[in-house]
Amino acid sequence: MAKDKKKSADSKKAKKAEKAAKQASKGEKKAKNKAAKLDGSDAEDVDLDEVLEEYRRQQEQFLKVTETVCEGPPRPRAASTLMATPHDSNSLLLFGGEYFNGSLAQFYNDLHIYNIGRDEWRCVTSPNTPLPRSGHAWTRASNPSHVYLFGGEARTGARRRGAATG
Repeated sequence: MAKDKKKSADSKKAKKAEKAAKQASKGEKKAKNKAAKLDGSDAEDVDLDEVLEEYRRQQEQFLKVTETVCEGPPRPRAASTLMATPHDSNSLLLFGGEYFNGSLAQFYNDLHIYNIGRDEWRCVTSPNTPLPRSGHAWTRASNPSHVYLFGGEARTGARRRGAATG
């Protein structure tokens, strides 16, 4: 019986030693990984003011709106939306739509403003423009500077359309 107790005690000691070695190796790995992350990281080298300034420039470009006078009315289109401007009763807003030439459908995401009094079309462009779409809807908000656009068939570029032949 004394031998069994000794074997049992020896196996327990071996298991404890094995467990301690495993934990030590885990700790070493963890410390090594943490050190590697810190060494490879430029977190302390980055100038926060530069990062914020770059972000401000990118946002400025993304939200930039350009308005130009058009030579004539926009291209013919269907399924677009036309609405009186929320803040000016003398202008209309035209957005999106599609033109189908018999085989290809061209979808638009351009915004045009028609000034009724001057008989003048203006084109508004921005990198923040919604995707090309047709069959959508929009509405004015109680705040005169907001218009909400929703729904429609959003597409990019030209798409083939037509009846299937059998």
